[in-house]
Amino acid sequence: MNTRTLSIGLVAATWMACTTTTPGSDRLSQPPSPTPAAEVLVTGRGSIDDTPGIDQLTLHADGTLVAGTLRGRVTLEHRPSDYWLGQQASLSVVMLDASTPAVLVALPTKDNEDPPNIYELFIERDGALVSVFQRVIGVYGVVPPQFPGDGTLVVADDAYEACSRVHKDNESPERAMQQRHSYRLDGVKMALVSRVDTGVVADCTVLPACPFVYVVEPGGERTFVGEILRWVRGASAATTQGLRLGEGDAGRVTLHVSEEKPETTYLDHIELQVDGVAYPPTACVDAADARRRPAFCDADNAPHILREGRQIELTFDVPAGRRELVATGYYVPTRPDAAGSDLRP
Repeated sequence: MNTRTLSIGLVAATWMACTTTTPGSDRLSQPPSPTPAAEVLVTGRGSIDDTPGIDQLTLHADGTLVAGTLRGRVTLEHRPSDYWLGQQASLSVVMLDASTPAVLVALPTKDNEDPPNIYELFIERDGALVSVFQRVIGVYGVVPPQFPGDGTLVVADDAYEACSRVHKDNESPERAMQQRHSYRLDGVKMALVSRVDTGVVADCTVLPACPFVYVVEPGGERTFVGEILRWVRGASAATTQGLRLGEGDAGRVTLHVSEEKPETTYLDHIELQVDGVAYPPTACVDAADARRRPAFCDADNAPHILREGRQIELTFDVPAGRRELVATGYYVPTRPDAAGSDLRP
């Protein structure tokens, strides 16, 4: 699978803390107040400044972060959808150590398929909130950082991130050791100080959701030959991928493609190649009316949708030679409790 998506090259917004200095002074000046019409994206509560009581925390759509009497700014390169804002966004006060409170901003990335969060941490410095850490954590859903209270911020791999890391060097990893990453303030930013194995081994074979492929024998029996569109999670990871089927004689080949995992596959195009020459399914060849051609016949971004529990059977008339099934598309995981609905809001 292409690792967008499960590669940790996940597609995410870039966030930066913006501070200014007053000419002739080393003291940081306050970021400007939010524009009068700036929408409030997220709110929270916690004690961050020197004033008594609990502070109101507010993140505005123009990037202004307000915590009590303190202000800071993040650069929002996209606006998360209302759905994922309601599901995953948060503002909270955490303690780095007994005397260092910090504001933790958690917002979903711009992916629409069960997005991970990007986390940004702000501390008070010279009367302003200054960003000291920002990172997308995890690959699939919410994986919050931990604060042991000893001055560190700890990030633990989820199974997807561990397998994605191994996937860079191994096309089909079976196992991956999950790791714990610790960060500590170096005076300016939270710097990585250690990376240790957790002892938890992720089973990578159950993560790359993708359709199963079977060869249908002349008597009707099905032989499992592999999976197609492995590690191609989300529209941003859409790609063309092959599954080698080995040598075969000339004649008709029947393949059964079955969606058996909790996901929806968007199959834009599929063909069987023999010695590098493409042969379309007979359903595509036999469709006299272009309007009746199955959606998987043409790579036109109008995919055939294959939901969990559904399957298609394809036949190909091919010469003898080395065979490879080639498909273009991607898949979207489904919620365990959503009865087959995909994760798009």
